Amino acid sequence: MSRKHFQKKSYFRLFFFSFTLLPFLFPSLIMANVTITAGNGSGYLGSQNNPVQVSLDNPDDKVRNVAIDICDVDDYINTNAVTGCETTLRTADFTCMVYEISGCARVYLFPVQGGLIAKGTGSIVTLNFDVSASAPSGQSRALNVQNTVVQDEAQNTLTVTPVSGVFDFSSCSTDPQCDDGLYCSGTDTCSGGVCLHTGDPCPGTDCNRCNEADDTCFDPSGTACSDDNLYCNGSETCDGSGNCSVHSGDPCPGTSSCNEAGDNCTCSDTPDCDDGLYCTGLDYCLVGYCNSIGDPCTSSGLHCDEPGGQCVCWYDNECDDGLYCNGAETCSAGQCLPGTPPSCPPSYFCNEAGDNCTLADVTLTVDLNAAGLIGWNDNPVSIGLTNLYDKVGAVQFEICDENDYLAVTGCTTDLSLYNNPPPPNRVPSGMTCLYSPSINGCDSILVYDPVSSGLFISQGTGPILTMLYEVKGECWTRGAPCSCAETDCYELGTECFVGDPNCYLLVHNECSGGSCTTGCYQLKEPCMYADTGDISLDPQNLAVSDDSQIELSALGNSGQFKISCTPFQGEKCNNNVCTDDTCDNNTCVHVPNSAPCDDGLYCTTTDICSGGQCGGSGTPCGAGEICNEDNDTCVSCGTGDNDCDGVQDISDNCFVTGSPDTDTPNGPARGSCAATTSGVVYGTGIDCMDAAECLAGQTCQKNQEDYNANGVGDVCECYANIDINMSPSKVDIFDLLVMKGEYGRMDCNQVTPCDADIDGNGKVDIFDLLIMKSQYNWTNCPVI
Repeated sequence: MSRKHFQKKSYFRLFFFSFTLLPFLFPSLIMANVTITAGNGSGYLGSQNNPVQVSLDNPDDKVRNVAIDICDVDDYINTNAVTGCETTLRTADFTCMVYEISGCARVYLFPVQGGLIAKGTGSIVTLNFDVSASAPSGQSRALNVQNTVVQDEAQNTLTVTPVSGVFDFSSCSTDPQCDDGLYCSGTDTCSGGVCLHTGDPCPGTDCNRCNEADDTCFDPSGTACSDDNLYCNGSETCDGSGNCSVHSGDPCPGTSSCNEAGDNCTCSDTPDCDDGLYCTGLDYCLVGYCNSIGDPCTSSGLHCDEPGGQCVCWYDNECDDGLYCNGAETCSAGQCLPGTPPSCPPSYFCNEAGDNCTLADVTLTVDLNAAGLIGWNDNPVSIGLTNLYDKVGAVQFEICDENDYLAVTGCTTDLSLYNNPPPPNRVPSGMTCLYSPSINGCDSILVYDPVSSGLFISQGTGPILTMLYEVKGECWTRGAPCSCAETDCYELGTECFVGDPNCYLLVHNECSGGSCTTGCYQLKEPCMYADTGDISLDPQNLAVSDDSQIELSALGNSGQFKISCTPFQGEKCNNNVCTDDTCDNNTCVHVPNSAPCDDGLYCTTTDICSGGQCGGSGTPCGAGEICNEDNDTCVSCGTGDNDCDGVQDISDNCFVTGSPDTDTPNGPARGSCAATTSGVVYGTGIDCMDAAECLAGQTCQKNQEDYNANGVGDVCECYANIDINMSPSKVDIFDLLVMKGEYGRMDCNQVTPCDADIDGNGKVDIFDLLIMKSQYNWTNCPVI
């Protein structure tokens, strides 16, 4: 089956031109002491396989790539077609390729799996030349070294000194003088001073081509030969004795079956297709046939290592993320290592656009000495600005507390209340400081002139505003954005309305008739309790404009906020019923307990603390009843419809014996949203009536599809049940904690997978969050 071998050749050709020739076309020249020398050679007229050594002197730099032309101006010698180019001991990890061009042998020497030519001097390659029968006997010709390109390990192009050699021609007088040591050139004789060769002694038919390595007319064992057009006996190869008689055998992986009529492999379930190989990628069964997603390393630009079951790098440039400010990434032992960001001097910032360190026009600095006790309000944090050369008309930034322990309560440009003696007020009283409450720990700040009356912050150094913070003494759980514009709701498990004290309204509240509905609370962030210790306050997305509204280059310096407690504040340290909390030496101490608790679910009866978290088990419902979490009721099911979804058990893929699912209205008209990733179609776990209920690019597959062929309809599966080892039967806060820890990861792969990459697109993002939102509080999830 020659198709596979043709593909290999094509791939090799692509690899060679992509990774070897292109770096030579755009050299970046640097000075170095490198010399390439063509050795001397000699040969009889008409002789073959005459060796010439080419040497490299590279005392200062390791070498990665070499390209050279070795030229005879009269074109009396040509590289031998069989053994034209051989690497030496200095280049054991290199491949040599040679091409004949007019009067020259063009040589490319490139590394295999990251090889480098060590510093030193010596032969790097042997070229084997044939001598023309018309060469002038008794004369010599120069072997000129031309068009040299030598690159160091960073692929910088080095300067090269070429040194030419000499090749001597002479007439033969005896047959032994013409012996070229080549089996495939036939019998060698001397006639009239010229070497003659009878040529290839082999017929040249399938599996009977001349084999120079073994001095036979048989292709080596394993050489691809004519396809017998039978799919199920595998690809055909030579047996090493001239016969095309070896078959690789059943090409189908695992326990799948070979289908000769369709030239494919049939299966009933995904495990049937597992070929046990990492480098073929994920094997899966789709519509009864085996498929594979292919090389898992292709998208990353790395190389597949089958023995190690991982994607590996060979060169440093394969790890480059293209960002100057991340530093130079390197490849070490097959793994990409992060770079070291450049160390910019004080008042300089890393300028990605210019690939350098640039002096900042202005520097914003957050107080390093801010502090407060848990539960205390209006703790001041001073924000300073250094703008020695420019007046400033507006400052905008986000200030982020990575733990989300602080809540902004005020922002003022009147600094005299918090400084004694008060500093000069650099911000005119007409300038306003606005703030927006935390979103994932970040507060948005804006200092500007609201009436455009020409006010500006004067040139100088010092404070410009004070932020006021509450150290959270209670647990705020933030829901999804409410239906009422610019309103965030924080109370756990409650509804709230505009004006309700349970609603935390933003400064710009322009709500008219809207309200927070139950739909706002399908997804909750994990409840973050304030704790003691030093936390970073990091200014981000900094934008500063001068008094003419021209943007200035700005650098932000992080500050610190020290949270502490008192011995009488043990109950403020966590407010978590599942830990016993004390304050010792101004630091909170948390000891997990096994106290009774409430997990907030109607459908569990026994809630017990474990590992500092509340978990429930049991059911309040009797035999023949199913628990409905949405309505907090126990429902009697009809005959033959144990999960009360309107679909008879006999045709209901969602029905699971002993634990029916009430959270999915999986009626006959409904289906599941299906996505396609790398050619694989799979259900997302979101039920639908039509594509409008699915995400962009997804389709609504009807009839309770079962794409992973596990006997459970896609719409029934809890894809968001990602902490399956902790709570295998439901999607709950433990799954949400896993997602919070991985949210924003963009490098998910088979080597370093992301549990929260629910939709399988290689990153943990808003689409995974939407799936979790749709499945939050699902119970009785089947194990998938």
